[in-house]
Amino acid sequence: MAPTAWTACSPEHPGTTAVLGYNDLIAAGAMRRALCRGPAVPGDCAFVGCDGLMFGELMDPPLTTLHVGKRQPSGSVENSGT
Repeated sequence: MAPTAWTACSPEHPGTTAVLGYNDLIAAGAMRRALCRGPAVPGDCAFVGCDGLMFGELMDPPLTTLHVGKRQPSGSVENSGT
């Protein structure tokens, strides 16, 4: 069974160093849950979302997010996070 987003960075999966969420909300929720349960974020495990939403900047630590331009050709992605 595949790990859920937050459990990917849990002690049961020690080799995982990053989680890419389907969107910023999923990544933010997984990061908050991970922060409550142990791994250092982003030291032990990094979380990345895929919306470019501004609320990620308000989190502590800030959520890294990828901004995908919907009018740009596929394959064109900007990193608008930290």
